[in-house]
Amino acid sequence: MEKEEKVEKQQYKIVYNAVYGGFSLSREAFDVYNKKRLDEKLEPILQTEISLISRDDPHLIQIVEELGLRANGRYGKLKIQSIPYQYKKCWSIREYDGKESIIFDAVPYIRELLHCDIDSFNPTETRDLLKKIQHLLCEARFF
Repeated sequence: MEKEEKVEKQQYKIVYNAVYGGFSLSREAFDVYNKKRLDEKLEPILQTEISLISRDDPHLIQIVEELGLRANGRYGKLKIQSIPYQYKKCWSIREYDGKESIIFDAVPYIRELLHCDIDSFNPTETRDLLKKIQHLLCEARFF
């Protein structure tokens, strides 16, 4: 139980673009990102391949945190959204004219909850699981 409580308190970080214009990195941020990739013996990413960078990439997050405004590309304003760790597979980015929002999708988490031996549940455990699922479905929201 203690391990489960720790996981619930951990945060998972995602980088997104908070203004109209589009996700982009400054030349400085891009160079730092590629240096980190090279240090790990990975191929560098071209500026035109920026969409290949995962928004939860630890290097990207670290760069945005360290460089702050200097990480922003020409038309972007990068922000970091923290979400509860247990929802790390429950997000997507919705984009309109380059401005992005992080969207919550409860389905992956519910699937994970249901990946157990439900037949062995007692009535209290069944009720608790259903309440948790009900809460998730009613709370479908933006982070």
